[in-house]
Amino acid sequence: MDVKILVLAVLSLVVLGLGITQVVTTISADEGIISTDYSEMEKTTINVNGYAKTSAEPDEAIINIVIETMDEDAGKSQSENAEITEKLEDQLLSLGINKEDIKTTYYNINLIQRGTWTDEVKPEYITQELGYKTVHNIQVKSSDIDSAGKIIDSAVESGAEVQGIYFQLSEEKRRDIEKELLGDAIKDARESADIIANAAGMDVTRMTSANYGSPSFYYPQRSYAYDVAMAESYSGGTAVYSGEMEVTISINAVFEAA
Repeated sequence: MDVKILVLAVLSLVVLGLGITQVVTTISADEGIISTDYSEMEKTTINVNGYAKTSAEPDEAIINIVIETMDEDAGKSQSENAEITEKLEDQLLSLGINKEDIKTTYYNINLIQRGTWTDEVKPEYITQELGYKTVHNIQVKSSDIDSAGKIIDSAVESGAEVQGIYFQLSEEKRRDIEKELLGDAIKDARESADIIANAAGMDVTRMTSANYGSPSFYYPQRSYAYDVAMAESYSGGTAVYSGEMEVTISINAVFEAA
């Protein structure tokens, strides 16, 4: 009578996220090894993160401009604001700014009031109407970083104020940098997987999956505040410096090892 012995060999690897491998082997006392069943084997996997970073010079400037006017008559406040806006637009167009890169981000006409208490024996709160204030916020985008100073000067000369300026990468440049960083991040992840696998006496065989989020961009910020008085005493051109921005990307990748 044949005597068959079933031997179950279970090897568990619990090293930094390595999977569990199970091998089932059937052995006959008379015939030797009959077969080894790998159908229930779980792949050994290594889950790692990869990072990449670079510096890039911005190729777009965003300038935020505000035009504020005030008058006892709402219509006059509005028309004065429109005159300044038209003057500013003409100057921006003369600098080569495209009209589609000049946009309104906020517009409001509001009655401004001030309240005071009387000094009488029985104090009374009196509201005084100061006039109508018109506020027009405009955002200007320029693909010529060197023109940012001239845009600021034009805004001040027109009677507007500059709330701030920041720099960014154009969509095309962002995509090019993202592609480059993705390749570097995958290489970084593979290096980490090789270190882990080699420490366990194994070799990485292939990458099975990877996912990543959007790149992170650090935008240099420059703030400027000008008023009409400053504009009158202003004699030189405004110089702005974009500097470099830092771009980082991270991925999560899964590798198989054997």
